[in-house]
Amino acid sequence: MNALRNNSFLDTNLAALAKMLDDGETSRFRNLTVPETLEIVETGSGHPTCRTNGVWVYSRHDPMKEARRLIESEVPKSTEICIFENFGLGYYVEVFLKAVPNGRAVVVEPDLAWFRAALDARDLTAIFSSGRVTLLLDAPVGLINTVLGETAQVHVVRMRSLAAKDVNYFRAVDEELRSVTARKDINKNTLARFGKRWVRNLIRNLHLIPRSRGVHELEGNFDGIPCIVLAAGPSLDEIIPHLVELRERFLLIAVDTSYRAVIDAGVIPDFLVVVDPQYWNARHLDGCPLESTILVSESSTYPSVFHRPVGELFFCGSLFPLGQYLEQKLGERGKLGAGGSVSTTTWDFARTLGCTPIFCAGLDLGFPSLKTHFRGGFFEERAHAFAERTNSAETMAFHSLRDAAPYPVANNSGEVTLTDKRLVVYKWWFETQLKMHAEAATFNLASRGVRINDMPLERIEVLLRYPPLRDEINPRLAAIRKPRPTDTPSMQSRRSLRAAIEELVAELRTLEAVAETGILTVAELETALTSGNDPAPAIEKLDRLDQTIGRQSTRDIAGFLMHSTAQAILDRESSDQGGIEDGIERQRALEDSRELYTKLSEAARYHIGLLNTAAARLGPGD
Repeated sequence: MNALRNNSFLDTNLAALAKMLDDGETSRFRNLTVPETLEIVETGSGHPTCRTNGVWVYSRHDPMKEARRLIESEVPKSTEICIFENFGLGYYVEVFLKAVPNGRAVVVEPDLAWFRAALDARDLTAIFSSGRVTLLLDAPVGLINTVLGETAQVHVVRMRSLAAKDVNYFRAVDEELRSVTARKDINKNTLARFGKRWVRNLIRNLHLIPRSRGVHELEGNFDGIPCIVLAAGPSLDEIIPHLVELRERFLLIAVDTSYRAVIDAGVIPDFLVVVDPQYWNARHLDGCPLESTILVSESSTYPSVFHRPVGELFFCGSLFPLGQYLEQKLGERGKLGAGGSVSTTTWDFARTLGCTPIFCAGLDLGFPSLKTHFRGGFFEERAHAFAERTNSAETMAFHSLRDAAPYPVANNSGEVTLTDKRLVVYKWWFETQLKMHAEAATFNLASRGVRINDMPLERIEVLLRYPPLRDEINPRLAAIRKPRPTDTPSMQSRRSLRAAIEELVAELRTLEAVAETGILTVAELETALTSGNDPAPAIEKLDRLDQTIGRQSTRDIAGFLMHSTAQAILDRESSDQGGIEDGIERQRALEDSRELYTKLSEAARYHIGLLNTAAARLGPGD
């Protein structure tokens, strides 16, 4: 029997769906026609199944049982988000919500007629009312990136029986998912490599907080003013000869890696953006005068950047728990987008200023003509300085490019340019942000740069025809530099900062003590288990300790440095699901608990030592 003849579920499902979607989205389903090729068939199990063009989409006998078997065998219990490619009749989603009670489901369904068929076929109210489902129905593929964010544990469920349906759409979906995975991998590796460096830099820069300002003060200050973001890709060479003339027509915002080239061209950028914690990146500014430029930075930037006078210093909101904690105590700074590159942050700063249009120079995101940077940049000069007869600068550049495992992608001229996995993540970031901020019209000046959707190519000749605007730009810059009373709320005193540090140290000491108690309690539990004694008291004690840690406002600060440990444990649990003996699993759980408490204690001590040094540097306060 074809269950499509019975529409009794439609009204009930639409009522539940209306609480998730707006009325316009819900009402459109009533007028959709179900595909003639799709047949809903009743089964003896009481759960309808379906087939299309004679091919069964689910089991012909019990689709719910089939869904339960697949979800329980393939989807880890630690999954935070499960992506469902095609909704079908909703069985996989329904089972997932029951099997993984802390997980969220993201349904990607491009075919609204098929979704209407599901609304007719069975009761889906449990799915729509769960509060844990996001529906991407006939949605732009780029929305997936936005929905997922930085979620750690993501799993994808594909309906193999519908593999040939909407194949091009789901290829694009899979490409987006690869971008999320690549970004997570880069973030994870970066955190493992630079986590302690970020913390050290931030604490060494704490004395700057009382005399710096927040970028939120600059929001909209240049509404309607066109600007050029000066990145450091190879195509910057094509723009440098025109900078003197362009400065009269545009607000100029340079990244740290391009700043020297701009200065050498006889032009002082209006803003300089520096957000990198690494020593070698700070070297790009060696010997560069900064007193006439407004510096925009992040509090974990390498400290040597601030060892010289600057025109004015603005901090954006910290990306890290320690900085965020202090900002809550001392005042918010204003967020800037963090796509993993100073160019992404600089673009978002230009957008925050209200600039329009935004032109990006040197934003190649690839290696046109096998070049990695503009001529004369710090890295090129360093390569020449370290070059030897058997290891020339050209040889070092070749090895650097080869080690990046480059591959060709479309560029702005309709040809191809080599890029790599790291750079293509920035391309994806820009494409996501440009969809979210359509008002920030953005153009790329790199003719052989990697093509970024919604960032069309523009020619330098067009920019040179813009009217002069420097007489309008300079007064706005002067207003930003105007001295302010020292008692304004944005200027926090050293005394307030010292108080915040002392409070934080006290809380970290509490966290350290709890973690040390946890280490001892794990040993008690291990002894109880091996000797045959009752383990309940130790287990209850660990539960209480975990609850105490969960209530600590400093847990995320210390936890920042143990992210890789926690992630390794989660990954191991996912891969071991159902595959190891109880005794081995119990021993591994004990070892994991001991390691987590140990790392937590070490991280708390690490922060305490640095913070005490910073407090001593601040002196007694005002």
